Amino acid sequence: MVPPVRIFKLVLINYSSAIKVGSKRIFFFTNTDNPSEGELQAQTAAKRKAQDLADLGIEIELFSMNKPGEKFDLNRFYNQILSLDEEDVTDHYPVGADKLDQIMNQLNKKQYKKRTMARLPFQITENVQIAVRVFNLVGEAKKGVFTYMDPSAQNAEVKTLTKYVTNVSTTE
Repeated sequence: MVPPVRIFKLVLINYSSAIKVGSKRIFFFTNTDNPSEGELQAQTAAKRKAQDLADLGIEIELFSMNKPGEKFDLNRFYNQILSLDEEDVTDHYPVGADKLDQIMNQLNKKQYKKRTMARLPFQITENVQIAVRVFNLVGEAKKGVFTYMDPSAQNAEVKTLTKYVTNVSTTE
């Protein structure tokens, strides 16, 4: 098994200079819930590399799988790597899958990223409170800014230059 810190390091090298796209995500498939068991230095390095990825805007999507007779425990290692709170753990990362069909179903759910716009808490009684999340399912699509590219200069942006010439003389 390849340690997560090595995978994160390779992604940092390859994605740090990648062209800009809408979103950068890593789909991480594993059945090992604590890959660096007992190695504190490896765990710290993996956390640091995962934070570097997050700083670059690269999102880690975990797809956990159960081993035969053993459940995947997200809290052993990946909860710290993915920086999740209790609410996000239950919403985004269900219990590990047993079959490929379950993994494919989870993968299809992650294709469209829902972002919470607001949370509305409702206090029913002194001890009972519920909350509702508000999502924006439809957003305005904006047209990108048009720029001219020079294919002879490795698609560098063309700089616009304006010159004014008078009728009387040909001086600028």
